[in-house]
Amino acid sequence: MVYFGLYNSIDFNEYDEKKRKILACSIKGLRSGGDGVNDFTFNKSPLRASESKCSSGLHKILVVFTYKEIQPARYESYLIGVFDNESLNQ
Repeated sequence: MVYFGLYNSIDFNEYDEKKRKILACSIKGLRSGGDGVNDFTFNKSPLRASESKCSSGLHKILVVFTYKEIQPARYESYLIGVFDNESLNQ
């Protein structure tokens, strides 16, 4: 089991550039705007990245998700991908 949330996440566009490029190739529906390198979105929502360990503590996991306010006090979030963070370091 993996726990993730908005408060311990970072903006995907500020994530490590090498890992971001690898992840961008793995995610279908990912769009790049602006300069094409530093501005990724999914379904017109900004991406967030959260690093954590699985509940057994054996695996380092990276979770990519979206989070945006669609109406006052109503939010929409999509889980985009769950990745083995250690394999991205190779």
